[in-house]
Amino acid sequence: MTQPNLISGNTWVLAKDTTGRLQKDRAALKASGEHLIGYIYVDHQAGVSLMVHRLCKIGLLRGINVTGDLEKLKIGWTLRYEVLIKFEMQRMTNDQVHSFGLPTRPDYMDIYDNNEEYRKLRHYSVIDRLRAPGFPDDIKFAMIAPGRKIEEVWGRLERRIGEITFECELLNTPYQDFGVKAGDRIVVRLETVPAGLIANYICPMTAIQQFADKWEPHKW
Repeated sequence: MTQPNLISGNTWVLAKDTTGRLQKDRAALKASGEHLIGYIYVDHQAGVSLMVHRLCKIGLLRGINVTGDLEKLKIGWTLRYEVLIKFEMQRMTNDQVHSFGLPTRPDYMDIYDNNEEYRKLRHYSVIDRLRAPGFPDDIKFAMIAPGRKIEEVWGRLERRIGEITFECELLNTPYQDFGVKAGDRIVVRLETVPAGLIANYICPMTAIQQFADKWEPHKW
């Protein structure tokens, strides 16, 4: 089995809780073992997440024995990146998934994976070096303006509006006054420098909104 892709997500995994973080909750359910079966996906706001479906333990012959079925118990456990990144994880095969009565794609993915633009942005490997660990929809870029120091900030990708330009939601307000604040929609442009690929703030979306409404979707 292979490691899961934590940028595009959307895969079943067998994970081992090497931290013991879930032991207290498991004990309350009388679910022995250290392993769990869950689905990795990307939440646009909360980043890489894992929805737990089964609690299990590994037998003497490496068999997977279920000790707790969270679906039957009607319990929802969602683990976020800062927790699951400490686990040992392996991607499960389709045969393994089906052997536990699990679907290839859980129904809740109709909610978390219903935006085609987000899917394309996550698979756009050119910008991988700009992404925040665990938050593949968030990228780092520079705020640059005359008379001000360069500031690095974070933005959440919303759509690609040109070959090297993107619409983002600004996630943190710059210390200096650039005329934008957290929550504003802005335009970010890619640039290649000797050190590699970077991204720079260009302008707020409101500055070009009269033209933006007429743009055709970018052809990937």
